[in-house]
Amino acid sequence: MRRAPRRPLILLALALAALPARAQTQGAKSAAVERVELSGAGGVRSGLGSAPTLTPGLSAASLSGSLSPTLSPQAVAGPKVSPAAIVAAPAPVLPAPAVPPPAVVPVPAAQAGEETETTLETVQGRPNRLGRRFDEAKRLWAAPQETTDVSVDAYSPAVARVSLSIESQLAAMAALPGHSSDPLFATIARNAQGFLKAIDAHIKAGVIDPRASIRTSESDGAKPVVGRQLRVGIYPVAGDPLHWAHLLIGLQAIAQLKLDKVVFVMAGDDPRKPDMTKAAVRHPLGRAVLETFAPFFDYSAVAVGTDYDGETNIFRLLALNPAQKLDAYYLVGDDHYKLKNASGGDDTIPKLEKNRLKPGLGFDPDLHEVSAAFIQREGHTEEVPTELDVQFLPQIEFEASSTAVRKHGRYALMPYSAYDYVRRHKLGLYGIPAD
Repeated sequence: MRRAPRRPLILLALALAALPARAQTQGAKSAAVERVELSGAGGVRSGLGSAPTLTPGLSAASLSGSLSPTLSPQAVAGPKVSPAAIVAAPAPVLPAPAVPPPAVVPVPAAQAGEETETTLETVQGRPNRLGRRFDEAKRLWAAPQETTDVSVDAYSPAVARVSLSIESQLAAMAALPGHSSDPLFATIARNAQGFLKAIDAHIKAGVIDPRASIRTSESDGAKPVVGRQLRVGIYPVAGDPLHWAHLLIGLQAIAQLKLDKVVFVMAGDDPRKPDMTKAAVRHPLGRAVLETFAPFFDYSAVAVGTDYDGETNIFRLLALNPAQKLDAYYLVGDDHYKLKNASGGDDTIPKLEKNRLKPGLGFDPDLHEVSAAFIQREGHTEEVPTELDVQFLPQIEFEASSTAVRKHGRYALMPYSAYDYVRRHKLGLYGIPAD
């Protein structure tokens, strides 16, 4: 087994655009992608030895849809969707077909048997070697998920696709005015790369298989039953909007708990929260983001049109999969790791324990297990007695909240797929200007 590189990849597009031309390597290495790693100052340095800093040399528009086809507005649903339509929409697993790269300069026809390489316009007088990155991305997006001969940095194809998606989204956000020097991008990249390396090891060891699929909404058709117990994270979120902490928590849960995937259960409309973006807009937006992390993340609309809490919806998802062996991990902040909530009612663990015993909720003790994973935020001082398997996930190392995006314009917390969706669909959300 080839070991994944130790140095994290980040913002390849911007870094390569800033690098001077170098002689191409020979033999099998001629098609390899140049590596870029983080520098201590938050910039990037090439594996070949140069040390440029981040520059907004490319526009966000030039990256949209190039490395991550789902960033294209044609690949996502429009904003005017009813909750019923949300439920009816099938959740795709495979990524969309590749989109041609922007601003391609024609090159002479290749000789017989010779591979062509995309050539782009120069950047500030320097050769733009992003063409090879586009070519590699297109091959990866076009590759079937079970293929093993196409990868980036020895990653399995599924991990390589998500790695490219993360890199391109961070690069696009860094290219926005005023964002190029934000150290948050380096922190996100370092965390994501660490989680992806662990996930890749689990896939190669046969511990997890993100291609496994379960029903996540009532409108879903039957899914093939897998002949083993699937380990699935159930993560209830409002997603107004989804931000990088949500996404990194999902990757961390897969890496640490050895989950096959994480299902994001997006909340429906809540009359107690009149300022929350309506589900008819919020769900397509969230789904567009989650699609860029397929097959590791799935979307669920099971909460739409109901007032069930997350501790009930996890059992509704089990009921949708009555023949599949499942260990469902409920993901929630550790502020819920207690017996009683602030109102004096049951908190997460007592709710899960009681719902297991309720007839009609769909829990089958012969097929299903329910566990809990608490995301460390406040820290806990007392143990909550329970028979459930309880795990704790380390806190993400930066502060993030949807409120910071909505009210304070902290757009660096958003994946570019979310920012681009709001801008291109002219939703007028979060103060983001229309395209």
